[in-house]
Amino acid sequence: MTDGYPAELECRVAVGDGLVVGLRPIRPADGERLVEFHGKLSPRSVYRRYFFLHPNLSGAEVERLTHVDYVDRLALVAEAEGEMVAVGRYDRSPGSDEAEVAGVVEGDRDAGEGPVVGAGDPGRVRYRGEQPRRAHHPEGEDERC
Repeated sequence: MTDGYPAELECRVAVGDGLVVGLRPIRPADGERLVEFHGKLSPRSVYRRYFFLHPNLSGAEVERLTHVDYVDRLALVAEAEGEMVAVGRYDRSPGSDEAEVAGVVEGDRDAGEGPVVGAGDPGRVRYRGEQPRRAHHPEGEDERC
């Protein structure tokens, strides 16, 4: 792909129960799939991701979430059996080495694929030659990525 799409980040990962998950950077064409994925999330999962009840994504949100520069803003999607099952992302704060890190896994797959999204963000960032970043947890706990 063009436009800086980092195809080198695409991989397949075996997770719980032998399921193989495809992990890749999000693309602008993923908008409809992202809306479908969001619609399958439980209210609890949505709240834990956005920190408020948010049953539907607006068009502007879909645009923002699927159009990333793959450097300061990166999102990785996990796909299993032809469906999007998880999304993990970071957004770097302008002019700093700090980033907001977020992720969400479809509820019934949480135990198996949560580690994939968690490992994907910082691990893949380092792979791309970026420096480790500080992630801020909304409850005040900082973690080095």
